Amino acid sequence: MPETGRQYGLRVDKYIDERLNFERSTRVATKYLLDLKKKFGNWTLAAAGYNRGLSGLQRDMDAQPTAKNYYDLILNSETGNYVYRIVAIKYLMQNRWQLFSPETLGDIFQTPNVTTLTLQGPITDLRVYCLAHDIDYQELRELNPWILSYVLPDGPWEIKVRIK
Repeated sequence: MPETGRQYGLRVDKYIDERLNFERSTRVATKYLLDLKKKFGNWTLAAAGYNRGLSGLQRDMDAQPTAKNYYDLILNSETGNYVYRIVAIKYLMQNRWQLFSPETLGDIFQTPNVTTLTLQGPITDLRVYCLAHDIDYQELRELNPWILSYVLPDGPWEIKVRIK
């Protein structure tokens, strides 16, 4: 959620949504999950809180005082299924080579040939900037989905670009 992202130091506004920045949002998600585990005491409730929100899960728990753990809670369908989806993904990732052949998986685990550039904002029109610096604008947008507009606000910004 936007406010949770901001509380953990992500920029979320009309120009930038760092929740869509894979590296930054992963670090924040890890910190948030650790905080949820401290609050709720275990990973299952932490995962449910991540999906439902801290206060939403707390309200559900307060409304069901006889529930002793995640599995006793009656939650909305999205949150109720969330933990099971995580367990399924974890199982698939841990056992991918037993379940699938390398030929079936192809190159999905290979990272694209990219590098990081630091741009100094403000940049008033990224399209013009890309033309002047031989950067493919479409690729820039695909590799940096956290940039929401043609403008890069003031400050240093680390962007991903494909190596040519």
